Amino acid sequence: MRWTPAARGAAEYLRGSEWYWFEDGLVREIRSYNNNDYLQDPANRELRDFDCAGGGYRTD
Repeated sequence: MRWTPAARGAAEYLRGSEWYWFEDGLVREIRSYNNNDYLQDPANRELRDFDCAGGGYRTD
């Protein structure tokens, strides 16, 4: 995906993957995992405001 981070002002390419969870023939959840140089700060690697335990995901 091509994007321009505001902090840099220059276009770059973001690599990643999208995962889809289907239930009863409908998309229940979409997860997008991306990584680039701008996101290397560990604080940018967490899923913010997502209830992992409530969604049935491991939290350890």
